[in-house]
Amino acid sequence: MKKFSFSLDSVLNIEQQLDQMIDIRLAEAKGRLNAAMDVLVQMKNAFVEQEELLRQEDHRSLQVVCGWDVFQRRTQMQMESQTIEIQKRRREFQNVLHEKLKRNQRIEGLRKLEENEKKKFITEQNRKQQGLILDAVLLKKNRRHNA
Repeated sequence: MKKFSFSLDSVLNIEQQLDQMIDIRLAEAKGRLNAAMDVLVQMKNAFVEQEELLRQEDHRSLQVVCGWDVFQRRTQMQMESQTIEIQKRRREFQNVLHEKLKRNQRIEGLRKLEENEKKKFITEQNRKQQGLILDAVLLKKNRRHNA
């Protein structure tokens, strides 16, 4: 009996390889997003620590208060900048995730085509085999009849 061979097997293999590459890109994008979020958390923690140190000061000199104001403004700007970076990284991750979903749909479609093609192949092979059996039975019957 003939062996089944999917006509779009090479296309399916390429799609699966591209899917694996997207998995790597997705992991990298997630790593960059997590790193950006970690930086923001560290900034917030540093701000809270400095704020706590300021509260513990017994005397509040003008120099300490001015220094705190500068630190507060600078930290706020850095956190806003980091928030923008996080949004950028989140969009990047979402784009790769969307690409992954589209690739998975293509792969699933190809697998359905493969399944349908295989069913047709099996049905055709069964018909051929039944035809051969029928021919053999008829040939045997004709030989008995002619003998």
